[in-house]
Amino acid sequence: MPYYEGMRGDHSASATSVAMALNAIRKDQELTAADEMVTEAALLKKVKTENWSKRISGKKPPGVTLVQMGKISEAALEVFGLPAFHAEAVVVSDSTDESFARVRKILVENESDGSSIIVANYLQSAFTGDPEGAVGTYSPVAAFDAKKDRVLIFETDRKYYEPYWVSLRDFLTGLSGIVDSKTRASVGGLLIISKKK
Repeated sequence: MPYYEGMRGDHSASATSVAMALNAIRKDQELTAADEMVTEAALLKKVKTENWSKRISGKKPPGVTLVQMGKISEAALEVFGLPAFHAEAVVVSDSTDESFARVRKILVENESDGSSIIVANYLQSAFTGDPEGAVGTYSPVAAFDAKKDRVLIFETDRKYYEPYWVSLRDFLTGLSGIVDSKTRASVGGLLIISKKK
C-alpha cells in the first residue's frame, strides 16, 4: 500500500506498475538516504529494452505486450540491482474452467507466501464496466480474497478510479480480453515478479 500510485502519463500504466513492484521488493533491502524511490521517469530513462519509452509515448502509442513486459521487467530488476528476482509473463488465453483454476492457484499461492508481486495485463472495461476502457492496461494485484473469489486491483488510472475489487470470473475475462489485432489470439495475463529459486 505505501507504494501505490497512479500513472503520470496518459499511457504509462506499465511503467507505474513496475515502479510500484520494484519499490515493494526493495522495502526489505538496506537502502541509504541516497537511494531514491523507483519512479516512472527513472525507469523509462534507465530501461531501454523493447523501446519501452517510445512504445508508451504520444497520442496513440502501440504500448507494450505482456511478453515484452516480461523482458522489460527483467531488465529493470537488473538496472535497479535486484538480481535475486526474476519476471515471468503468464499469458491467459481464455476464460475456461481450466484457466480459472490455474489463475486461482497462482493468486492463492501469491497470497499465502507474499514473496512475489503480480501485475495484471487486462482489458480495463471488463473490470470497470466503462466502455471507454476498452483498452489493454496494467495494474498491480493488491490482494486475493479466496473465500469470496475476488481480486483487489491497485488501478493505475487514478484520474478516474480508486482501488477496487473484481470477481475472479471478471478478472479472468479481463486478462483474456486483450486480443492481438493480427492473430486474434488473447495476449493479456499476469506478470509475476518473484524470488529466484
